[in-house]
Amino acid sequence: MKLSNGTREHFIAIAAAALVGALCLAPAADAAFVLRLTQYDPDNPDQVVGTPVVVVDEGAIGAVSDSGLLATAADEETGVPGRLYYDGQLGPFDLLITNGLSKPLLGDNTRKRIDMFSGVISNVGPYPGPPGILELEMTDTDFVYDTYSGMVKLTSNIGGATDGTVTAQSFFDRANQEFGMDDITSGLQGPDWGTIPGSAFAGYAQAFGDIVAGVPFSISHRVRVEHSGQAFASTTFNFVTQVHTPEPATFAVWGGLGLLGLCCYARRRRAHR
Repeated sequence: MKLSNGTREHFIAIAAAALVGALCLAPAADAAFVLRLTQYDPDNPDQVVGTPVVVVDEGAIGAVSDSGLLATAADEETGVPGRLYYDGQLGPFDLLITNGLSKPLLGDNTRKRIDMFSGVISNVGPYPGPPGILELEMTDTDFVYDTYSGMVKLTSNIGGATDGTVTAQSFFDRANQEFGMDDITSGLQGPDWGTIPGSAFAGYAQAFGDIVAGVPFSISHRVRVEHSGQAFASTTFNFVTQVHTPEPATFAVWGGLGLLGLCCYARRRRAHR
């Protein structure tokens, strides 16, 4: 379906209403919270097309993130630290109400979560539209466990609907780099997503690693959307990435394995006496 101006305004109104409770006074902006949108060549999926759109938290065009990333588009929610907002076009894609949420809007740096929602990503005319690949990435730094050291779990949750294909990944980086992707990676891929135009999809993945108390780290995630070029192709999704300590049941499993190992060791010692 073609999106009318009224439909577009409706999506924007829904997003605004959903977030109105979160828009309150907050600490100064964290300029490490960044949204990056990159278009790729469908015939060469590793080849970047044009210039990526970079949006820095609370930044206008030309703002610089903590690691030196230059904003090529303004954050349309300037004055709301912890929320990124972009509404515009990139190649054959029209992005409506693309939101990113992080600290301090979602809590302080001990709440280790980032959340991205894109209301609509659709091929724009002429129809049928050209094929396209769009990558949406979001990152934030300086998350920390003040006193806890040990195993942590990186989780990825995504849900939405698409006329194309969608893949998603989450990243945890102990070097605390923007878009750092060197440590724990949690990947999601739905081979059946989009086999029926407009079909709903959902995915969950997790990975484990270790953290040291007081050492900051970054969280990033990436969603890649591919449209084959059919008319009015669209994708909507909500993607949440979070780092947290494993549930007690997970610790119980590891503890049980350790106890089993000790029992086996003791049994072998008795057998060799």
